[in-house]
Amino acid sequence: MKDIFDKIKSLLKSSKESGKPFVHEMIERSNKETESHIAWAESPRKELLFSNIKAFLENPEADYSNFQSFQNERSYTFVFYFEGSGMEKTEMQYYFDHLKERVLELEYNLYMSDRKIKAEPGNVVKTIERHYLKPLRKQKHHSDKAEQQYGNIAIEHHLRDDVPEFVKLNASYYQDHLYKDVKAFPELLKLIFK
Repeated sequence: MKDIFDKIKSLLKSSKESGKPFVHEMIERSNKETESHIAWAESPRKELLFSNIKAFLENPEADYSNFQSFQNERSYTFVFYFEGSGMEKTEMQYYFDHLKERVLELEYNLYMSDRKIKAEPGNVVKTIERHYLKPLRKQKHHSDKAEQQYGNIAIEHHLRDDVPEFVKLNASYYQDHLYKDVKAFPELLKLIFK
């Protein structure tokens, strides 16, 4: 048994020193997790969360400390923070997976769902689950510009020592002559949180 713990300590130390994850795996949800997610998606708890998000989106200057939305040169981001939200740990996972389901309804493909776990200074274990989605390609002719919808979408669930920190939805887009203009991010959020 001591050999197993020594091996785990070695992996953690190696991960901390290199900054690389000591676990990188594809996300696979159990049947029970999937059923619980579906039940949550139909619950008043989900409706309350979505109505709070819609209120924030309509008035971002109001005091909603659990939500943040911003943009930079080539991406838009929406963040929901766990602390003080009144959500259960498992609800953050359901919310994370539900965002993926909502984006898939908007003519997107799931490119990858993965989980990375790494050690950080202070004996902290950082976990990042990620769904990465790309728009369906619908070029009629090779010479047509590619449709990028709202851009490539990354949804990340960040946990610190197995406690949720936040879920982030990021849409990054191309400013290139090969692509049509990106659709407005506020429109994407309205469709997701309707």
